[in-house]
Amino acid sequence: MTADSPQGSRARRKRERSEEAQLVRALAGGDADALSKLYDRYSGMLMGLAHRVLGDASDAEEILQEAFLQAWNQASRYDPGRSSVSTWLVLITRSRAIDRLRSRKVAARTATAAQKEKQNLHTSPEGVADVMLLERRARLRTELDRLPIEQREVLESCPPSRGANARVKSTLPSLERA
Repeated sequence: MTADSPQGSRARRKRERSEEAQLVRALAGGDADALSKLYDRYSGMLMGLAHRVLGDASDAEEILQEAFLQAWNQASRYDPGRSSVSTWLVLITRSRAIDRLRSRKVAARTATAAQKEKQNLHTSPEGVADVMLLERRARLRTELDRLPIEQREVLESCPPSRGANARVKSTLPSLERA
């Protein structure tokens, strides 16, 4: 049996799977060296997968990091009877990448909805001045209502003007209360 024969190839794959399963068991025990070996063995493939799904190298790097962190945290849950280590890591990475795509789509929809909503709002420069004028009028109305009726009638009978009527102003108590 040679290394290039089908039997040799199967034997090599079986040995590699056994070594990988041992690495995951060591990972479950908190062995950082096992994580390093798995990273060296699979990071290129997983990075390529994440980049292909996401189309962005920066996001793919984050997903790769998250996938290995998940593998570290969930190594005790790995079942060699269900899949190979490579399949397990590919599934973790793929799931994380798809989750990132979904969150991007949600963020894009939210931004689009917010932009549409924002267009319907009154955002003119006069808007702030209008709000301040309304607040000033409300405060003035409150203060006028506190005055005795005779004083209030005098003020309400005065025509509006920019300047203060000195005679009226001198006969009334101050409207400016903080």
